[in-house]
Amino acid sequence: MLHRANHWGVSTSLIIRLAWVCFLVGVLLSMSLPALAQSDRGIITGTISDPAGAVVPSAPVTLHNLATGAAYETVSTATGNYTIPSLPVGRYRLTVAVAGFNQYVQDGIEVQVAMTARVDVVLKLGSATESITVSAPAPLLRTENAEQSQTISGDTINQLPLTVGAASLYGARNPLASLTLAPGTMDIVGTNFTFRVNGSTNTARYLVDGQDITTLGMTSAHLSESHPSVEALQEVTLQVSNFAAEFGQVQGGMVNFTSRSGANQLHGGGYDYIMNEALNAGRPFTNDGNGHLVRPRMRNNNYGFTLGGPVYLPKIYDGRNRTFFFFNFEQFYNRTTASGAMTTVPTLAYRQGDLSQALTGRQLGTDILGRPILENQVYDPASDHLVNGQLVRDPFTGNIIPPGRIDPVAAKIQPYFPQPTNGQVINNLAVVDPMASTTTLPSVKADQIIGNKTKASFYWGQWINNVPKSTGDGIPFPISNARSFITHTNTFRLTIDQTITPTLLLHLGGGEIRYHHIDSNPATTSNFDAVAKLGLVGGLATPTGFPYITGTGGSQGGFSPSFGWTNGYRDMDDKPTWVAGLTWIKGNHTLKAGGEWWKDIWSFIRYNTSGTYNFSPAQTGLPYLQTTTVGGSSIGYGYASFLLGVPNTTSINNQSDPQVRKWSMAGYLQDTWKITRKLTLDYGLRYDRQTGWREV
Repeated sequence: MLHRANHWGVSTSLIIRLAWVCFLVGVLLSMSLPALAQSDRGIITGTISDPAGAVVPSAPVTLHNLATGAAYETVSTATGNYTIPSLPVGRYRLTVAVAGFNQYVQDGIEVQVAMTARVDVVLKLGSATESITVSAPAPLLRTENAEQSQTISGDTINQLPLTVGAASLYGARNPLASLTLAPGTMDIVGTNFTFRVNGSTNTARYLVDGQDITTLGMTSAHLSESHPSVEALQEVTLQVSNFAAEFGQVQGGMVNFTSRSGANQLHGGGYDYIMNEALNAGRPFTNDGNGHLVRPRMRNNNYGFTLGGPVYLPKIYDGRNRTFFFFNFEQFYNRTTASGAMTTVPTLAYRQGDLSQALTGRQLGTDILGRPILENQVYDPASDHLVNGQLVRDPFTGNIIPPGRIDPVAAKIQPYFPQPTNGQVINNLAVVDPMASTTTLPSVKADQIIGNKTKASFYWGQWINNVPKSTGDGIPFPISNARSFITHTNTFRLTIDQTITPTLLLHLGGGEIRYHHIDSNPATTSNFDAVAKLGLVGGLATPTGFPYITGTGGSQGGFSPSFGWTNGYRDMDDKPTWVAGLTWIKGNHTLKAGGEWWKDIWSFIRYNTSGTYNFSPAQTGLPYLQTTTVGGSSIGYGYASFLLGVPNTTSINNQSDPQVRKWSMAGYLQDTWKITRKLTLDYGLRYDRQTGWREV
C-alpha cells in the first residue's frame, strides 16, 4: 500500500483532504447558486437477515467488479440495511461474511446507470468457512424508487444500421439514434438531431460519464457534433420521470452515455462498415454507355478498432486489478460524386462580349424614339442622353459589347469559370463534382484503483469533422460558394470516489467540453487577394476572399449560379462542469448532499470582408422605363452588366465578435428512507440558480 502510494506520488490521506476541501467549497457555493444531473452510476441495496427473518447488523458486505476486481466495502446498519452507491456499470459479485453463518456469495449482479438494484441476503447458520453461492442475477424489477428509465446496451446500439435518420448527418454511426428504441420517444428528421420525449422536444439533458454535452453556446444543435463513438459505449440510459432531488433542470428526459472501461483481460476488435455504388441499384432509364444503369459514385467506410485491458509494462508495472485503459478509434470516410444535374456557364462568345445569342427576336414594343425594344437587348450605359426629359440609351450594335469596353476585373474573373460541356447556351455544364468528408472519433478511458478506498476514472473523447465542400455545384474553388466545415469537439471528464468510512462515500467529478467550428469558403483559408489577382479597388476591395457576385445569369445564358465567398464564421464554445456529492448510510436512511456548477462560454466570430456585388439587367436596360421587364420578358441583361463592371448594388457585412457568458449552480439534500422492507420514501430539497447571458 505505501509503496503504491509513493509510486503515484500522492498519498491516500492527501486525496481525502483535497476531496473534503473541494466538497466543502462546493457546499458553500451551492447555497447561493441551476445545475445538471451529473450521476452516471448505479446503486445496490438490500437487507441482511437470518433464517428467522431477524435483521443482522454490522455485517461486512463486499462487492467485487467481475471485470476489474475493484472492491467496494460497507457494513449493514443497526436495522440490517446496507447500501453501496456510486457504482460504475458492470457485473458484480456480492459477498457477506458473518461469524456463525455460512458465507453468502451472489454472482452476476448487473448494475446499470441510475438504477437501484435490490439484493436481499438471507444468511444460513453454519461455519463461516463454508459458503453458499447464488448464481441468479438480481431481479431488474425496480422496487426501490418510482424513477422511470430505459437502458440500451452497447451491443444493441452496435446492431443499428449505418445511417439512421437525422442522427446520421455526418455519416458516422450516432448513438443518439438508439434513443428512439425507448418508449415515448422519437427522432425528428432535420438539419441537426432533435429528440422528443413524452411530447417535449429538445428539452432533454445529455451526459457522457457525467459530463454535460447538452447545450454549447446558445444552441443545442451541436449535439450531433459532440457525441461519443458507438464502439466506445457500454450502455445508454434514458430517464424520463420521477427524478431525485439530485437531478435538476430536466424536462424531457435525461440521457446518460456510459463509456466502456478496460478489464483484467486484454480485449480488442476491428470493424469496417462499407457502402459502395457497386452494391446499389442503378438509376432507372439511364445508360452509362455500356448498356448498364448509371450508379453515381458513393464510397463510404465506417471503420476503426478498439483495445482495452490492464496497463501492463513487463518488468516495470503490472496494472492488473489496479490500472485499466480502453481506447477506441473510429473514422467515417465518405467519397461520393454529385452528378446528374445541369447548370449554365457563359459560352466563349459571351465571354468575349458577344451576346447576340441572347436576342430571341421577340419585339416587346418601341422606345420614345420609335426604335424596337427587343427581348434581352443590351443597352450601353455610356450612351445616356435626355429626350423630352426622359433618360434614353442606345443599344449595342448586334448585342455585342466591344472588347475594349469589357471591365478589366470581369475579364480576370472569367477564366475562373468552367468551360461548357456542350454547345448549348443554357444548361451547358454537366455537374460532376467529386466530394469528400471525414469524421474521426477517438476516445480514451482510464481507470485507477488507489488502495482499497479510492477510485479514479478519466475519459477523453474527440469529435472531428472535415468537409472540404458541402454541396456538389460543379463549380471549382475559389469561385464556388459551397461551404467548408471543420469541427473539433473535445470532451474531458475526471471522477474520484473516496470511501471515507464503510457508510460514508464522497464523489467528485469535473470536466469540460470544448467545441470549435469553422464555417467558410476555402478561399478564405488560401487568403485569396482580390486586389492583387483581380485588380479590384474601392471600399469593398480586400485581400480576404473572392468577392460574392450575384445576378450574372439570364434566360438565354450567362453564369447562372451566384459565386464567390458570402461569409464565414468561427464558433467557439466552452463548458466546464463540476459536481460534488456526499452519501451517508445511517439506519434506514440513505442521505445525500451535494452541489453542482457549470459555466457556458460562447464566442461567435463572423467575418465577411470580401464584399457582395449584385448585378441586374437594369444597368444595361432602358432607364426611363424604370423596369427591367415588359410583358414578362427582360430588357437589358445581367451578364452584360457584369462584363461592363456596373453592379446594381454593393454591400459588405460588418464583422462581429460577441463574447457572452453565463453560469449555473445548485445544491441539494435528499433522503431515501426505507420505512419497511416493502415501502421506501424518497424526498429531498433542491435549490437552483442560473444567470442570464452576459456580454463581456
